[in-house]
Amino acid sequence: MTWVVVVLVLIGLGVGGPYVYLHMVSAHNPPAQSFSDLATTSTGPAKPTVMPAEPSTPAAALPPAATSTPQSAPPTTDVALTTTPPPVAPTPAPPAPAPTTAPAPPPALAPTTVASPIAGDWTVGAGTDARWSTDDTLLGQTTRIIGRTNDVSGSLHIDALTITSAQLAVNMQTALCNCMHDPAYNEMLETSKFPTAKFTLTAPITFPSVPAAGAISDVPATGEFTIHGVTRTVTFDFQTTEVGNRLAFKATIPVDPSDYAIQPPVSNNPMGSIGNTDIELLIAFDRS
Repeated sequence: MTWVVVVLVLIGLGVGGPYVYLHMVSAHNPPAQSFSDLATTSTGPAKPTVMPAEPSTPAAALPPAATSTPQSAPPTTDVALTTTPPPVAPTPAPPAPAPTTAPAPPPALAPTTVASPIAGDWTVGAGTDARWSTDDTLLGQTTRIIGRTNDVSGSLHIDALTITSAQLAVNMQTALCNCMHDPAYNEMLETSKFPTAKFTLTAPITFPSVPAAGAISDVPATGEFTIHGVTRTVTFDFQTTEVGNRLAFKATIPVDPSDYAIQPPVSNNPMGSIGNTDIELLIAFDRS
């Protein structure tokens, strides 16, 4: 009878233990990333407001010169029939009226060029959040493990509405779940040897319109992504909007560990596995 109890206890520990452990780990997970997280951390100056040029007012047309009116000769007074009237001087012809000149047309207005309010250089600002996340399965029990860091640097340059260059760097040594998985995942990513994950844009991105508060646009991006010392070309969609005069971006980059020579910490354990691994980015850019 004793051996039956022992078997049941072992089964309970084998099934219930991982369940309790993994769900204790998932309790440390942060909430999902949201653009609203960036609203209270704005540090950059407001975007410049570009005022349209006011059209010039043409000068008022000059009235035509007044035409002088000749004076009539004074009336002649009758005199006695015996008086010879004095000779009458000829009446001079009235002067010709001054020619009327049509007013000059107003000068043509130069075309007004409105500069893009987002053009220029931007730098990663406060509140930026980078994460790695993966599904960790042990003995049939799966939970999401998330490591996060605010240690992100980078910049981008915009001409008109087009991002012509962009670079990001994430310190993976500080991307922690603050749980018992940290040592294993640091070993998996070999962060002591490859401390940084990077993304470099390789194709320009044109916004459909100037990002506006409350309006979220989906835009594709292509670039070189590096993690664990391996670089690959990736294409993914990101969301963009404006949050308190900042340019905000949110994206998820799928990562297949085998594409980057990453050996999962449970690769030698047939009872455990990881999957659906991602790099998640919530980035705020402030004007440089």
